[in-house]
Amino acid sequence: MKEFCGKGYLKRIAIFMIFIMVLTMLPMNALQVYAKSNKAKILIWSPYILQTEIKKLYAPGLEEFISKDEVAGYAGVDSISVDLKEGAQDNPLHFTGTEDLSQYGLIIVLLPYESLTDTDVSVLKNYLNAGGRIVLQGERDGFARYENKVLSDFAGQLGVTFQITIHDDDQDNAIINKDSDIMGGQDLVGNELEYRAIGEITYSGDAQVIAKSVDKKYPFIVDFPVQKGRITVMSDVNWWHRRSPMLHTPAQLQSAQELWGKFLSNSIKNMEAVKNGINPNHEHHFNYISQGNKILAYCDEAWGASGCEYNGISNAVAVTLLADDTFYSGEAYSGITVEGIDTYNAITKSNLDKSQVSFYQVEIKGTTSGGIKLESAPKEKGHYYAAITSNGAQAVAAFSIERLAHSITIQNGTTEIADSKAEEDTIVTIKADPAPAGKVFDKWVVESGNITLADANSATTTFTMPDSAVSVKATYTDAPHSHSYGNEWKSDADKHWHECSCGDKSEEAYHTFTWVVDKEATATEKGSKHEECEVCQDKKAAVEIPATGTPTEPAKPENPDSPQTGDNSHMALWIALLFVSGAGVIGTTVYGKKKRAK
Repeated sequence: MKEFCGKGYLKRIAIFMIFIMVLTMLPMNALQVYAKSNKAKILIWSPYILQTEIKKLYAPGLEEFISKDEVAGYAGVDSISVDLKEGAQDNPLHFTGTEDLSQYGLIIVLLPYESLTDTDVSVLKNYLNAGGRIVLQGERDGFARYENKVLSDFAGQLGVTFQITIHDDDQDNAIINKDSDIMGGQDLVGNELEYRAIGEITYSGDAQVIAKSVDKKYPFIVDFPVQKGRITVMSDVNWWHRRSPMLHTPAQLQSAQELWGKFLSNSIKNMEAVKNGINPNHEHHFNYISQGNKILAYCDEAWGASGCEYNGISNAVAVTLLADDTFYSGEAYSGITVEGIDTYNAITKSNLDKSQVSFYQVEIKGTTSGGIKLESAPKEKGHYYAAITSNGAQAVAAFSIERLAHSITIQNGTTEIADSKAEEDTIVTIKADPAPAGKVFDKWVVESGNITLADANSATTTFTMPDSAVSVKATYTDAPHSHSYGNEWKSDADKHWHECSCGDKSEEAYHTFTWVVDKEATATEKGSKHEECEVCQDKKAAVEIPATGTPTEPAKPENPDSPQTGDNSHMALWIALLFVSGAGVIGTTVYGKKKRAK
């Protein structure tokens, strides 16, 4: 009980609870990742090796190498397990015919000394027909003469022909063929492998060299399509033999890991494709059709195209011919593009080239048939089409070479030319805008461009477009004045007249005045009258009309000698005399004071 409840036990319980809590906090997709295990299995089959020590050296070494995490990562799986099935001299290991090899993503046949049985061949053939890859591991001929022959004979029963010939060269490196299907145009990290003495592979038929020696150019890894699977032949084991690390640089080991990863992942991919009804080794038999500016190549169902990615027109590989309109430059036309040509050539094994394009001149823009075939690309203005032919099918594309359109600027006017641009020699019509109030069209003024107007003084005229931009301006002048005098009279003291808005006078004449009585005079009251022009009714100031009665005599003053009141006709004289008298009095007074003072 003490042990059960000890601190160590409680500590383990606490750690377990924390782990559970962390798991519950993880998102569901994370739990799925942990729950999922993507594993791959590899079979190394060594039915019988004459030299037992070789089996002890190579079979465990290969098993150790390819089951490493590094190889699994390059294969895109979580882990790799290896089944090593090996026989002995007194007990060779052959297939019974009941084995299910579909569980293996890769099968390696390691240096068999004894010939394979018919059952062996049948079982392995079924595996190939399921899309799997079989690696035939040989050695230089001087080391494994009989083993290599066994492998060649087995492959021959499946239609594969190869030989591993004698070469005892010194150590050399191998370079990877990145253009092989399994490499897909990519280099490995180290891009080279290390081996000891090479056994050169000579072969015939449909095959790809995956690796060859740098110096001698001997193929030592060759890949063959067989049924729906692949047979890969190797003539040396040292490139992967990890039990001799002094033979390899880190980059060489990594390249080896990557390559085994590609063999495994490619095999798994092929087997999945076969399950889905696709034959990875299907040999294409293409039909070729014309479709406008395209050539379509598609695989024919009659040749076993079921599952082929190019089966039917909808899945066809296409090459597209494009031709752009251009402007005259004096140079040969260069607006051709052939899209998809590299992919088309690679898939259909064609040799289509852009230089094979032909040119035809036609009368109507957009025409893609008939016409006059040209010896080379056109230079002059006109309408054309381009054509390229492959495997009896033709793609065509129309284009035109136009004169360069230059801008037309019309100030105070318009032109019927679309976008106000025209190429050289185009007849351009221009029209002036309506004149502003009080103005009339005067003339056209050419502000830029070497042109001659048909009639510069006409509001509508034409010119021939030069090979440059043009700017033309409509100008206006004052409209001729038409007098409007109206009925209203204008006048001054002497004359009267009718006047236009411009100030001009009409019917100007001297007034004809007559007297008009405004108020008649009476015997006791004055009247008034004025002069008025008979024509314009201009009036002068009124004047007084005296009363018509006899006026009363004014009363005489009582003293006839006294000046009459109201008469101030001599007032100024009296004032002057007064000032003179005052001055005299003041002067006399001053003089008298001075004299007395003396």
